[in-house]
Amino acid sequence: MSRSKGGGVSESDGVATAGLAASYDVVVAGAGPAGATAAHVAASRGLRTLLVEKRGPPRDKTCGGLLTNLCVEFVRDIYGSEVPKEVQIPPSPMPVFVAPPSGTRRGFLVPGESVLNVTRRAFDGWLAGRAADRGAEVLVDSELVRYSVDGDRIGVALRTPAGGKETTARFLIGGDGIYSKVREQLRPRPLVNRAYYIQEYYPRTGDFEDRFYLMYRGDTSPIYAYVIPKHDLLCLGIGIHTAVPPTFERGMARFKAWLHDDLGFRDEGVRHREGFSVPFGNVVLGEGRVLLAGDAAGFCYPPTGEGITFAVESGAAAAGAVLEPDPVRAYGERMAKTRDAVEAAAARTLRLSDAEREARIFSKAGL
Repeated sequence: MSRSKGGGVSESDGVATAGLAASYDVVVAGAGPAGATAAHVAASRGLRTLLVEKRGPPRDKTCGGLLTNLCVEFVRDIYGSEVPKEVQIPPSPMPVFVAPPSGTRRGFLVPGESVLNVTRRAFDGWLAGRAADRGAEVLVDSELVRYSVDGDRIGVALRTPAGGKETTARFLIGGDGIYSKVREQLRPRPLVNRAYYIQEYYPRTGDFEDRFYLMYRGDTSPIYAYVIPKHDLLCLGIGIHTAVPPTFERGMARFKAWLHDDLGFRDEGVRHREGFSVPFGNVVLGEGRVLLAGDAAGFCYPPTGEGITFAVESGAAAAGAVLEPDPVRAYGERMAKTRDAVEAAAARTLRLSDAEREARIFSKAGL
């Protein structure tokens, strides 16, 4: 990835970094899956596109790092390519195992479902590289600070390593994550519409197979908990919400006890701990010539914490809508099913009892 700091054009690691032009058709904030996909689609349509990323790309991103079958299909359809082996880590692919509140003995593998195990640095960097291959200009280590709308033009103020810069665009797509500067200016996200995930990495002990474990029990997490094998470690994660118990400390302690009882997990000391925030409902698509995608829009599915699939989907849909007579309406029509699923899940997830979780899990599985 080029480390040019805002002037000239240089190339390394497969992505060109260009100097800033006075005007673009589309400016995309954020080079994660949503922003990179939006830039790829916009550039593929012949639109002069600027992709802006405040850290990199490539950059590290705290995340479970799993790609669903649906996400892989979106990548194949949009990018015309399979997810390369180079961005995956072992074990990959993995089947998906669901454990209901009654325990892993009643758990089951989800038929036909698997996930790819990736690092976000490698995967996101690959997506940004594909956008650059299509002609998107990539501005590294730079951030959108604010924007202003004046008729059919949008003024964009940027913070770059070379200082403050300005440009204009016909359209702006905010794919800049949970703390989106574009969303903050358009319509701030209330704190109640955020969930928090804590991940801890432990040496691999117990009877864990090469599976993605989705585990549901209210005293562990009001959302869900999970185990992801990563190389020779186990990534243990739980989702928490400030509106309901448990706290992280109590939830993780109960989760490790559950894993010990059911799967022989032994706590041999945490090797690494990290946390991140995700949206929890309150989807906002945009306004006028300003659209939001991925986490910035609120596209994250609470029962599984899944966001990458929706990021790729919404990034493509947003970029595909910009030349429609009413971009927000066209974008909304393309994302209606996903938006409704996210909002419905956010409305019910925190209210479910374990008995309701159990019934819903087996009902959805047809068991």
